[in-house]
Amino acid sequence: VGAAGLAAAGAKRAPLTRAAREARAKVFGGDEMSRSEKARESAKKHGNSAYGRWRAASKNKKADVLAQAAGSNVQDEAEKLKGQTRAQKTDSAKRLADMKGMPTSIQGEAKGLAAYGDMINDPTLQKEMGADRVEAMHNKYGSRYKKLNAGDAAKSGGIKSFEKANAHYSGVDLNEIDSWDDAKNLSEGALKDPKVREHLKKLKSPNTKGKNKKPMSAYDSLLAGNEGNKKAAAVGLNPADRFEMKTDNQLNAVPVSDLVKNGGPAAMGIAAAAATDSGDLKRAQALITNLSHKYTSGTTSPAQKLEILGKLDALGAKFSADKGIGTSKGRDNGRMLKHLNRLRGAAEDKVTPPVREFGEGQSGADYAKEYRNASDERKGQARGAMRGHIESKTDEKKKATDERDALVNGHSGNKDKLIAEIKIIEDDGGTLEKARQAAHKELGDKANELGQRYQKAQKRADFVKTQPGNLKKDVDDAQSEAEALFAQHKAAKAEAFHGTTANKRAVENHDSVIKVKVERDQKVKQMNEINPDEMEDVKKLGERIGVLTEHIKQSQEAWETLGD
Repeated sequence: VGAAGLAAAGAKRAPLTRAAREARAKVFGGDEMSRSEKARESAKKHGNSAYGRWRAASKNKKADVLAQAAGSNVQDEAEKLKGQTRAQKTDSAKRLADMKGMPTSIQGEAKGLAAYGDMINDPTLQKEMGADRVEAMHNKYGSRYKKLNAGDAAKSGGIKSFEKANAHYSGVDLNEIDSWDDAKNLSEGALKDPKVREHLKKLKSPNTKGKNKKPMSAYDSLLAGNEGNKKAAAVGLNPADRFEMKTDNQLNAVPVSDLVKNGGPAAMGIAAAAATDSGDLKRAQALITNLSHKYTSGTTSPAQKLEILGKLDALGAKFSADKGIGTSKGRDNGRMLKHLNRLRGAAEDKVTPPVREFGEGQSGADYAKEYRNASDERKGQARGAMRGHIESKTDEKKKATDERDALVNGHSGNKDKLIAEIKIIEDDGGTLEKARQAAHKELGDKANELGQRYQKAQKRADFVKTQPGNLKKDVDDAQSEAEALFAQHKAAKAEAFHGTTANKRAVENHDSVIKVKVERDQKVKQMNEINPDEMEDVKKLGERIGVLTEHIKQSQEAWETLGD
């Protein structure tokens, strides 16, 4: 400690020496930028006496030294970034954005600030990260990076450009967006902000419209597509969106030709449903016919085809033949269902229906529900695709398991013992899965028990209400008890419903599951201490195997349900 203290003292005099900075960090701890800011805030609190000015100057000097050290740390990390591939940069930036809070170590904070500085000057990196992660990075590091580079004109200019482009969350004064270049560089997120849009309506652009060459505002110019369709869509609603925002009565007043030309599949499907509900079956039939024609059009994307089929399926449910049997309404429904099925079948024969992708984390029941009213042919296609999907994911799981086992077989002694114990916990049917199953059962039992208690309480409350001479307070108390139990039952039932977000959260937070996970994490930690690099690979493969196991299970559920 004494030696480190001497090195740290030297570091205060020579903050650009990396070894000295690291030595000082071991003694003083904390991140330099935060401590620099605290020192400056503290300096402001001293009075104007000679002693106060001396103390303030001393603290400001200390703040300068700390800020200089922080800048050197960030520069070191920025140099490392120059040697990384784009994929490495993107992966690192995503992890820093997803991290809760900021890193607590000096090196961790410097890495984050360097990644932020790299990101704000790299539009491609921002696109690969995604808007939410870019915003998260700015919220964590923006203010600190700005203070750190206040004296650097080039970096300050880059910061200002980024803040202008993302005016919807950066806090920049909108009056600083004062040119067409500023306007066309705005991100899609900023263009969707109402305040930014209003500002753009007051800003001139170099573009004109009409025979008279009337000047266009920046807003109108972007809306007209002068900077591409994406920005035009971001700055204003497209026609199909406008149709979807109308009420059913307003939608029924829109001519079919207008809906076909500008509405898109979503608006046409909604309009057909609205026409059906209002009894205008001729209009509904016209829209269904045009939907089937749009489905077979060569310009319709696979995503739009799926959207059209979904709308037709939903309409099929409205025309169920058992609705109003023996009445004119029933005959109309039967006629419409026959018309819809004929057109849907002809469209599917002409263009093979695309199959919805099944993503990791998706519920098998929810996926199958999307095909509830689909044709038998389309259900069969989805089932066939799902079988191939299950086989593919099963192969992926086997490869991951073989890779993990190969790593495991390379270890010996205590490491082998720990790995075997972790496998017992994480493998199919292992301790962790059993704990989850037990937790799920307990959640179900709890919901059932609360349901029974609620029913008894409600019966008691109903009985109390019928007894003559009972005080209002007794009646209210009995009913309140029943309502409280109902609320508890409802919450418990939500947590017990398999596959939902609430259920997964309740299971993972269950004491028995947490206990097993803590046990696993302790063993993993012990292994990491033996050989961190190899054990990290084993851990990641184990986590991937767990994800694939759950995904295959949900895929199997979807496959079985589609066959019902």
